[in-house]
This record gives sequence, C-alpha cells and structure tokens, in this order.
Amino acid sequence: MKSIHTLRGVVLQGGDSKKIFESPRSGTGWIVKAFYVWPYNMDSNLYSHGKLWKGDPSAASASNSDAQNSQCFAWSATSGSTAEAVRYDIIDPDHLITNELYVINTAAQAISYMVILEQRDITADEEVLSIIKEKSQDVHN
Repeated sequence: MKSIHTLRGVVLQGGDSKKIFESPRSGTGWIVKAFYVWPYNMDSNLYSHGKLWKGDPSAASASNSDAQNSQCFAWSATSGSTAEAVRYDIIDPDHLITNELYVINTAAQAISYMVILEQRDITADEEVLSIIKEKSQDVHN
C-alpha cells in the first residue's frame, strides 16, 4: 500500500514544538518526502526555520540543529523577502516514522509549515528498529 498525506499548519511561538502526526496502526511506517517552512507573517518576518523530530521532543534544542540526535532528521529554512527568498530543505533519507512526529520552531517568530508523508507497509523487524532509533538520544552513544 502506498498513499500520500499532507500536513500543514502554524507553530506560533519561537522555540515551541507541535505534535502534527501520530501513526494510527502497527505495521505502517511513514517517510517524509518533503518539509517546508516559511514565515507566518510574510509582511514582516524575513527569516524562518524549523526541524522535524520523531518521538518525545523534550531533548530538542530551540537554538541548535540537533543533527547529532537521531530523533531529528529534517531541517528547513527561508530568508529574505518573499520576492527574493532563499531556502534550504534537508531530509535525512534514512528515517521511518512509526509513532509521533513533531515540528519544532527554531525561529524567533511564528512559522508556517507543510510536510508531505508517504505511507509504507513495514515488517515487524523494521518497526522495532525504527522505534529503537526513535528512542535513542544521540547517534554517538
């Protein structure tokens, strides 16, 4: 089975996290195909950035990339005016969401976001490995 789901919304406060998805059943995994952030107020905010986090976001930093943490796997940012915006979007291709997904606003102002998920049927072994990776705090441990 393969299907695409789009999630979009707003994280109003800089430094806040928002749960945007919870996997509805066992045996199903989700891959993030795209992740975008942009300023909520496009008239006054010229910079926005955020990241995606698998599982409990209490260890997430609001000011650092958290690239060393296996729970963090995607980053997006925009800067400049809407007419001359510069952006980057990075998604680690080695990830599988089996539980919860959060957007973390690492900007000072509110951000808008859009996440495109692709559903995949997975084996029990793939699900267990993904849960272990999701619970780890640091890839160096």
